[in-house]
Amino acid sequence: MKEIHRRFSEWTVRVVENLKLDFDFYWAFDDHADTKMPIHPIQPTAMDIGRMKAQYGSRVCLIGNIDLDYMLTRGTPEEVGQEVRERIAVAGTRGGYIMSSANSLTDYCKVDNVRAMAKALKEYGGY
Repeated sequence: MKEIHRRFSEWTVRVVENLKLDFDFYWAFDDHADTKMPIHPIQPTAMDIGRMKAQYGSRVCLIGNIDLDYMLTRGTPEEVGQEVRERIAVAGTRGGYIMSSANSLTDYCKVDNVRAMAKALKEYGGY
């Protein structure tokens, strides 16, 4: 798995370098994660977003960390709201955090929980 990630990352860097675009940031929007290493998106079972924020937060924008295994699929809207609030408090300090699920919004996510996530972002997510 590490070899696949390494090769994909190196390929992505080569592509971006050859594009000759005038920006300092590139986001490969895809699921490059597993449960053992810090690759997008940040999964709560794999990485402590508070530790990631402390270690890398001044240099990168962190994405994700709203639990998909339980919270968005089996939790309650109240639990989702609390998790969003906690993630924003931990990772959103001084910016550099994009709140999203820890992977994607699957068809087995509860619609009410996805709505609760959006509502909590509006309530707690302002800078």
